[in-house]
Amino acid sequence: MSVKENLDEIQDRVIRSAEKFGHSWEDIHLVAVTKFVDEDRILQALDWGVKEVGENQVQEIERKMEIFQGAQVHMIGQLQSNKVRKLTHGVALIQSIDRKSLLKEINRIGQRENMIFKGLIQVNNAKEEGKGGVYKEDLPELLDYVESLDHVHIEGLMNIAPFLDDPEEVRPYFRDMRNLFEKISQISYNQIKMNILSMGMTHDYEVALEEGANMVRIGRAIFGERDYSK
Repeated sequence: MSVKENLDEIQDRVIRSAEKFGHSWEDIHLVAVTKFVDEDRILQALDWGVKEVGENQVQEIERKMEIFQGAQVHMIGQLQSNKVRKLTHGVALIQSIDRKSLLKEINRIGQRENMIFKGLIQVNNAKEEGKGGVYKEDLPELLDYVESLDHVHIEGLMNIAPFLDDPEEVRPYFRDMRNLFEKISQISYNQIKMNILSMGMTHDYEVALEEGANMVRIGRAIFGERDYSK
């Protein structure tokens, strides 16, 4: 199938799944994950109407920035503190903020460049080893630390659920994230707003939408299998 055909099908699935929670298509941010995707297929997605793209590596964001043609660019992979300085031009959202040291460096670069970084706090509510994200019990302390910073705005939460054969089995993790999202929404912060709940990828985005996600990160379902040899 072509990229356009894939996106048409995804749009239908997103609409059906989001409506089960009470969201409409207009409420949903579709982030096209362009890792290892050729330029022509990225351009097909942009021509279809994709407005947000996500990359896992800083160097790929730098390399593809002209290709993205003004689409909002998201950093969705684990971010090393020494790479923050390379994200000062054209990155709309850092989705993988999960520790004080990273926040400190983001704020320092923001002060230096006189800019506000927007980001999401990545939460590892399944406590999977080797995967980024702050544990739930450590989240309040991290949010309090954000409040001490003046060049970082947190827009919501991000989650990568465990990869299980049956997406239904990850539903409790998505539901738990939604409850956490709503709980934080009730707290009055200055630098933190719960506008975005980013969860769900190709394998499980429909379940995530049914549980209240308003941002999904989809790569393979849009672009097909990637050529990792590149």
